[in-house]
Amino acid sequence: MSREDPTISVVMINKNCARWIGEAIDSVLTQTYGKLELVVVDDASTDDSREVVAGYAARDPRVVLVTSPVTLYTSGARNLGIERATGDYVSFLDADDRMLPDTLARQLAAFREARARNPRVQLVCFDAYTLSEGGVRVSRYMGTEFWGVVRDEDAPGWALPSTWFFPRAIAARFHPAWLVAEAGPFLDRIKGDGGFSYVGEPVVEYRMRMTSATLEHARNMMRAFAATDATIAAGRGWDDPITPDQVPEPRWADLATWKYGRLAKSAAVNRRPLVALGALALASVAKPGATLRKVAAELRRLVSTPRRTGPGRTETGRA
Repeated sequence: MSREDPTISVVMINKNCARWIGEAIDSVLTQTYGKLELVVVDDASTDDSREVVAGYAARDPRVVLVTSPVTLYTSGARNLGIERATGDYVSFLDADDRMLPDTLARQLAAFREARARNPRVQLVCFDAYTLSEGGVRVSRYMGTEFWGVVRDEDAPGWALPSTWFFPRAIAARFHPAWLVAEAGPFLDRIKGDGGFSYVGEPVVEYRMRMTSATLEHARNMMRAFAATDATIAAGRGWDDPITPDQVPEPRWADLATWKYGRLAKSAAVNRRPLVALGALALASVAKPGATLRKVAAELRRLVSTPRRTGPGRTETGRA
């Protein structure tokens, strides 16, 4: 780096990720950028993942374990992680995902470039690769129209929080009423404070898990999205928002499209074609036009993405 290297705090939220958290931690501790700390917030896990993290903390002073005896959910746990962090900057990573070897170096460089273009920029977000549960890279998260581009205006707010990078000193925090789909309120606050930028380069590997495609999760997601939109449309501040429990139940078509669309994508990533086809058919019944557009977008991503099949090896989506 051309200037004195700042400390970066990687904030990792863990909820029963014993199967994958070791990979996530290793991907942080082996970064080419070395001036870092890893703050792992254990959100009342019931498996042995907390013990896994404690073992790392005993061996490496850069690892800090923060435990919560009660479930805080993503918003509360991330807020706690930011509070306990001591670095100049914060980078998020979920406990089942992986950083690329040079993620932190590229995030810091991109943030400095964004600040040079606009000194008020508060946050930079990026693209990601998608992974199967077994750790095979399959495609990219963002649509092909967002590959290789830099956007300071109209930056896509749906980039994964696991790709975010921002100064710890910013004022924005997550709203605890948003248990899922928590990015919306945070980014709307960021817009008011100076905005955020997007860089179309993957910096993490995001694991697609079959267990996330449930009806209850879909309902919670739809209500959180609706509450965010309603709060912004009403001109309400985030000190007095319209919360997810105050909006109507989502329509069946919206629930079905989200649930079965998500299940189809997760099943395809995890090489379960019959489950993927069945879920795709159900999503098509709910919203045929929207489903076909999403399928076309997924195919474009798939055929264009190099996949990592093991250390040092890649294959293309054309395989």
